[in-house]
Amino acid sequence: MNEIEKNLRDAAKELLEKKDADLIIGYEKGTEEFWMRPCFVDSMDDVDKLTFNAFCNINLSKYILEHKDKKVAVVLKGCDSKSIIALLQEKQVNRENVKIIGVPCYGVFDESLIDKDINYDSKAEDNMKFLRKRCLVCENHNPVIYDILVGDKLEEKVWRENIYEEVEEIEKKPQKERLEFFTKVFSRCIRCLACRNICPVCFCKECLIDEQNPLWVERKVGLSDILMLHLIRAVHITGRCIDCGNCEEVCPAKIPLRKIYKKIEKDVREMFGY
Repeated sequence: MNEIEKNLRDAAKELLEKKDADLIIGYEKGTEEFWMRPCFVDSMDDVDKLTFNAFCNINLSKYILEHKDKKVAVVLKGCDSKSIIALLQEKQVNRENVKIIGVPCYGVFDESLIDKDINYDSKAEDNMKFLRKRCLVCENHNPVIYDILVGDKLEEKVWRENIYEEVEEIEKKPQKERLEFFTKVFSRCIRCLACRNICPVCFCKECLIDEQNPLWVERKVGLSDILMLHLIRAVHITGRCIDCGNCEEVCPAKIPLRKIYKKIEKDVREMFGY
């Protein structure tokens, strides 16, 4: 058990004992060594299930929306904590009912890249080549908002000097090549909507994409409707996307969604300084 895990469990016990939280949302070990999954703890007996390491990838903030009637404590990394800001701004959560357990984080591993030298206790900063792409350009290693911090604050540094390197590679392409690129990648979309469902800032009870009257997007899997679907999503999360990368990671068609949203982020930052 590492120091962060110990501090995390101690914090969870205290929150439950003092009844400051009815439920702790964190991570626990999954069925495979390198898979961590969401964990919901509401009793002292289950506190020792809580864990944290460089395999804790999932953004847990959206689970709060399923427990609005409870006092909830949630474990959040730096990037994840930005989604809480968005949820608060949109009045989706009551700040008085949410305790944020912040975890300093230098990045999480991409399971598709790791090898036999990586283990449960491996540290992100010592194994840069195994980090997820989004972690290499992360600007918030420490939570931007928290009630309890279960670790020492980390130096805020970006591993990759140019955070828009991938975006600029596409921008340099002639217009025809850019169109061919997007046509090719989006033609793989099967409209499963996993990207929408996992997105921490997609929380509308009635999504525009699902509307029947008016019908904005046809139900058929055609390229024009697929492009419209993703354009609607891109516009709706403009200025709110936190670059958690979960949309791209759950996509069964491996569509590079982060590149599209990162491009919009770049444009918004250049035009509005936000």
